[in-house]
Amino acid sequence: MMILNQISLIFFILLLAAVPAAHSGDVTIPNTFKAGTPAVATEVNENFEALKAVLTELQAIITTQAETIAALQNRLDTVETSEVMALDDYLTVDDIGDPRGAMIQLSGVNLQITNGLGSTNTINGLGNLIIGYDEVNRIRSIYRCSNGDYTDQASCEGADESWSNSHKTGSHYLVTGFGNNYSQYGGMVAGQSNFATGRYGTVTCGWGNTASGANSSVSGGRSNTSDGYCSNVSGGAENSATVESSSVSGGYQNTARGGYSSISGGRDRGTTGQFDWIAGGLFEDL
Repeated sequence: MMILNQISLIFFILLLAAVPAAHSGDVTIPNTFKAGTPAVATEVNENFEALKAVLTELQAIITTQAETIAALQNRLDTVETSEVMALDDYLTVDDIGDPRGAMIQLSGVNLQITNGLGSTNTINGLGNLIIGYDEVNRIRSIYRCSNGDYTDQASCEGADESWSNSHKTGSHYLVTGFGNNYSQYGGMVAGQSNFATGRYGTVTCGWGNTASGANSSVSGGRSNTSDGYCSNVSGGAENSATVESSSVSGGYQNTARGGYSSISGGRDRGTTGQFDWIAGGLFEDL
């Protein structure tokens, strides 16, 4: 009940602050009477008027305090009945055990983040888990379409998509790293200046990589592109996997153009037929 106790303490403090002293000064009675001295009616009435003024002031203070207390009680009731209170059994805050700073722990629960549109395959720029500052991509030489189905500016903009070097419009992504971009849904992007522009596409590391095919991935390296459906580039530089289920494991400027084909390494190597395999100077055509 940590949260409830803290809320109650805050309420009590606010209540004390809302209740000033009943009267700012002593009551001044204009006339005093001694035993055996006749009381003059006008003097008695003056005393009653002085008391009446004080009582009127006190009544106004009491009325104001009652209204303040009622408002605070309503606010407390709202907090106590809110869903936030349900976190009390699962949320732990340790602000003394770690010299780096406070540690907040959720225990025994699932954490779900959604964009509020009712399904995973929707886009509104929300529903992402972002670790870090999500900086804008500063590499001006790398432009991509917000929809990975389009690879050039004309076709991209002709389809009412965005051709830009920075995309932060996607939903349901895990985002970390620097200057990364996400524009579809259901993927992950890490590393630096990478692009996840295909549906369920993922880039896990590297620099300037692009996962533009649906369900495609780039695992690392530099300036690699996975265009094909379920294609993958694992590393190297300037490699491309352009058709369904093709892959490039590494090397430089290799292109897998055959379905289900694979290039394991080398330079300027390419596959064109289905199920082809190349590893440097080795080639197998099935």
